[in-house]
Amino acid sequence: MSGIASSEPVTYQTEDFVVFASQVRQGRMRLYRRIALGLVGIVLLTLLLDGLMHRVMPWWQDALALLASLMLWALASPTVQGRMIWQSTRRSKELRAPHSFAVSQEGLEIQAGEGRSVLKWSAISQLSVEAERLFIFASAASAYIVPRRAFASSAEFEAFTEAARSEWKRHHRL
Repeated sequence: MSGIASSEPVTYQTEDFVVFASQVRQGRMRLYRRIALGLVGIVLLTLLLDGLMHRVMPWWQDALALLASLMLWALASPTVQGRMIWQSTRRSKELRAPHSFAVSQEGLEIQAGEGRSVLKWSAISQLSVEAERLFIFASAASAYIVPRRAFASSAEFEAFTEAARSEWKRHHRL
């Protein structure tokens, strides 16, 4: 691959998608947590009203509602969301293939399996670094993940990140 800075081939791991989910799926996860808390509130209100009316409801209904709340809360975790993303890549040979990345003046060069593409800097909405990974966002919900382990050293990862930021800023001047 040509370019100013480039990585070694790297295969994505589940943890890459867990970190990604913690960045992009916050709205969805907040919604799941609110629904879970709402269910707990409804169960508690039902129990309170049943107690005031001296009526005993079957315990399994409350237990079922609490279990549903617990499942929704678990679904809202970045770990579960990341694993769901990872599982959705199972059918894609290209996503499971080792990826190489290079920063060029034209854009981010990506090579995966037999495919090669260039994502122009003008098409990249943002760059962010989180948990030793560079996220290069093509949209608000999709990003290329360049993990630190794709480089021989932290210095090479930092140089790649700085080169990507420099080129991105050069193409996104107002």
